[in-house]
Amino acid sequence: MSHRCCRCRCRGVEKASEHLILYQQQHPEEKTWVSNMQLQVKHLPRLAESVVQARAQFQPAMNMYNALGERKPSVEQVNRDGGRYIREAKIYDLKLRAYRRAWRTCTRASTRA
Repeated sequence: MSHRCCRCRCRGVEKASEHLILYQQQHPEEKTWVSNMQLQVKHLPRLAESVVQARAQFQPAMNMYNALGERKPSVEQVNRDGGRYIREAKIYDLKLRAYRRAWRTCTRASTRA
């Protein structure tokens, strides 16, 4: 097996770990924020039948909606980093399996000779 293969596998591990570190740094904060927003949504009162009362209830819901819109890019970034980690880990796993198969084939051939 060549050193090139080893460097390739090392690069894959490095890329995956970089994405994992980013994800682990950002995830707790975003998870807490999303959980708080879910609680706030859960505690929003049902809209009243009266138009005047419904208008008064509408503003807090709009404020929450706007806050969600402002936070959307950062939540999406966490999701992207998590997805990149998973993708890199899967690629590494596939390459490692191929390396193991090649190694086994190589060692079997050398023991037969």
